[in-house]
Amino acid sequence: MKAMFIIAALALSFTASHAQSGGGTTPKNGKGNTPSGQAFGYFRIHRQASDVSLNWAVANPSSVTKFTIECSYDGNWFFEIDEVGCSSTEPIYKYRDTGAFPGYLSYRVVAHHADGSTENSEVETIRIVSRKG
Repeated sequence: MKAMFIIAALALSFTASHAQSGGGTTPKNGKGNTPSGQAFGYFRIHRQASDVSLNWAVANPSSVTKFTIECSYDGNWFFEIDEVGCSSTEPIYKYRDTGAFPGYLSYRVVAHHADGSTENSEVETIRIVSRKG
């Protein structure tokens, strides 16, 4: 029991120092942007076999040039897992994360606009108990 407490304390210490140093990832609100969700009609995630399926729609696809799919294991620090191109006429998009590990995973989509600005979707979280194959 004492050993588990020490391991937990070390893990928390590492997590705190890693978060203070930036950790090489993007903070929850991204590059100074807030997750307003105005570009997004909806954003949903669900488990699909051993993967996580992401589905979203945009209100004005003609202003978006691409999407960045981001994931987080703690809900605060996100890392890019892929990019998805955008059609100026298609408002509905899908992505399948085939590398999801067990645990709590948070996802968001970042819309990149033609003027260089970005906008984050809402954050959705899913719990993966085990990999199903």
